[in-house]
Amino acid sequence: MEFYRGEQPPLPALEMLLSRGRSKPFKTGGDSGIFAETAQENISYAQQRLAGEDEQPKSHDSGFWYCADPVYLKADRDQVILTHPASIQIQNSEADALIDAFNQLFKEDGIQLWRASMGEGDVERWYLRSEQPWQLVNTPLDQIEGKGIRDWMSQGVDALRWNKVIAEVEMLFFGHPVNQRRSERGEPMISSIWLWGELNRQPPLHLEWDLIVGVHPLLKGVSRLQRIPLLKPDTLIDALISYSGNGLMMIDDLPNLQRYGLYQEAILSLQKLEQQLFQPLLSALWQGKLNELTIQPANGAIYTISRANLMRFWRRVKRPWLNSGA
Repeated sequence: MEFYRGEQPPLPALEMLLSRGRSKPFKTGGDSGIFAETAQENISYAQQRLAGEDEQPKSHDSGFWYCADPVYLKADRDQVILTHPASIQIQNSEADALIDAFNQLFKEDGIQLWRASMGEGDVERWYLRSEQPWQLVNTPLDQIEGKGIRDWMSQGVDALRWNKVIAEVEMLFFGHPVNQRRSERGEPMISSIWLWGELNRQPPLHLEWDLIVGVHPLLKGVSRLQRIPLLKPDTLIDALISYSGNGLMMIDDLPNLQRYGLYQEAILSLQKLEQQLFQPLLSALWQGKLNELTIQPANGAIYTISRANLMRFWRRVKRPWLNSGA
């Protein structure tokens, strides 16, 4: 779950859970945080996310796959800032035109782009398929969002070769009619692609999940790869509380509401979560229906709460997200 980092409405149940729980630093948030909780050994982020797409490319089982999401690179004084694809709001026709141009340019180089099927204006997820692996170390997109890219460019044996590809991509995209029209309308250009999501060879560090709740493609991917039941977030909370085993729920709609500037909608979403999720969870802990609850609100800490923790009456209820890692 991501927190809205603006005006905070009263959320008494959530505030009590976080204030009385045991906390420890946890700096991994966003999509990287989801992957940290669900990663399968020798399965890359890109492979897991691709496995969760509703439609699959014809060449899914061949080649080497990477995330190659479209980004806007904004000049800011002496640096170039990367913005998340959600901030660009790309139309399907624009994405298709740029991908077609890329694939025509690089058809002899053994690389091609493919995009997941999206609703109009949804956040784009693009993938690069290569006939040969790229020996690169890349920074996850959510870790560089809003930062200068100078110190975060691809590293590794093939870095120079990849940087030459990126230079061609940026020239291709800059002169493309799609971006010319966007510029005329005063919209951010689709400047480049950000390559990331290469193989993660670390063994999984998370619990073995018996049930997953959410809509993120990473969750769908691990559900399909491991045949773990996957439910939508609108599943009745009573059914989830009564489920025996380790369950994982991911709520990831708040960040995009922020990126789109829909702050009132973000507040309403938090209030809805308070009523439909956190109040029932708090009651379930009090009643002993849950053994333990862990909340990772992407504020720099992770909180573990048991019924015994709730007995800490001396702990003043506060808004812990304003006190990261406390």
